Amino acid sequence: MVYLAEGWADPAILVAIASVIATVITGIVAAVVTLRTALPKRRLGFYVNKLAQLMSPSTGLSDGRLVVAYDGNVLVNPYIVEIQMLNQTGKDIPANLFDSGAPIVLDLGVPIIELIETAWEDWNDGTPVRHTPQATPGQSNLTMEPTLIPGHLMTTFTLLVEGEPRLDYTIPLIDVKVEFKDRPTRRRRSSGDGIDLNRG
Repeated sequence: MVYLAEGWADPAILVAIASVIATVITGIVAAVVTLRTALPKRRLGFYVNKLAQLMSPSTGLSDGRLVVAYDGNVLVNPYIVEIQMLNQTGKDIPANLFDSGAPIVLDLGVPIIELIETAWEDWNDGTPVRHTPQATPGQSNLTMEPTLIPGHLMTTFTLLVEGEPRLDYTIPLIDVKVEFKDRPTRRRRSSGDGIDLNRG
């Protein structure tokens, strides 16, 4: 027993043990960080839900018999587009997860004539939500400053634009997985069934 005690007191053995422990701890920390990166707890989805062309320049009615105008201005190639933003988990996305306070920017690539409507609902049952994160339309951008995005909140932006939109984006969120799809979203029932939101 005295021999074992003296052996364990050997500085070389203690250094070796400490090295092994440090290696194990480093491996565990790396695994946790990797898992957290691969499977973030928060997910934010963006979806182009509806895209309706109101009039095409090639309809043969460019002689002025039929026009689409907004606020007195004639539109040549107007589109109505719905963009949905969905917090897909029950976890809130707080404003401090916007990296360096930078905003979310959705660039449609064509002039935005009007943000017609912004609607908010609970993803689980479709009930209206009072919390209303706002977006501001610019020349071709829809900009959302850092704000709280509650869990399971779906926000729908309905816009009138001039020209066929092509969505580009800047989403400076930390620890949030962002998904973009060109298909309508589906609302979950509490039973697990879905309802197609492509109404109409």
